[in-house]
Amino acid sequence: RRRSSALPALSVFLERLAESSPNAAGDRRWLYVPYDQLGANLGPLAREPADELGIVVVESAWKARRRPYHKQKLALLLANQRQFALEQAGRGVAVRFVATDAPFGAAPRDVASELGPLRAMLPAERELRVELEPLAKDELLEWIPHEGWLTTPEDFAESQGDPPWR
Repeated sequence: RRRSSALPALSVFLERLAESSPNAAGDRRWLYVPYDQLGANLGPLAREPADELGIVVVESAWKARRRPYHKQKLALLLANQRQFALEQAGRGVAVRFVATDAPFGAAPRDVASELGPLRAMLPAERELRVELEPLAKDELLEWIPHEGWLTTPEDFAESQGDPPWR
């Protein structure tokens, strides 16, 4: 669900996205793309036909207020997310962009309730994985192994023996 905003930059972006995003009608496989995976060189975005995919991108003001992030870092993150959404729409991927004040777990839950379960590559950020885990438990989110990682947590634990690891 797109939320309108008084912020002119967001309004302009949403208008441009609506113009370039293909119609999401029909059967598409939906993929949640977290802010730490804005690339199309790995996973389903690299392998699956664009006209069969849809992505969900969440912009959360809640995340920005959680800590005293540097304003330029936040601006870069938002610009990256928006540019990524436009690039994917341009190649034929349906884009569901959600701007919200809620935590990251709430928006994908709402979208999955509407579209059906989402897929997502396991986020690199532990905090985000923990926040999204309830969606996986409720079968609204299916984890896909991240293809960019050289090892899994299980590989690491096996290689270290018994804790404490040093």
